[in-house]
Amino acid sequence: MEKQISIPQLVLAWLSSKGDDLITLVGASRRTTLLDSMKSVNIQLNAEEINRVEQAIPESKISGGSFPKIYFRNGVRI
Repeated sequence: MEKQISIPQLVLAWLSSKGDDLITLVGASRRTTLLDSMKSVNIQLNAEEINRVEQAIPESKISGGSFPKIYFRNGVRI
């Protein structure tokens, strides 16, 4: 039976499984999104689930930055 969780919850639960030396920072523009993400602290992934997440997109296929480069001049985005 699959877990009934959101994608952000899965990602945060997976990150938490990677070790105690990681601190996850959760960003949200809406309170409901933040509350949904916070539920991930109660989600435990077993070894098979962690492997499934990691096999979904092999590390060798990940490239580039997370965010586009944004440039500012005198406090104004250019």
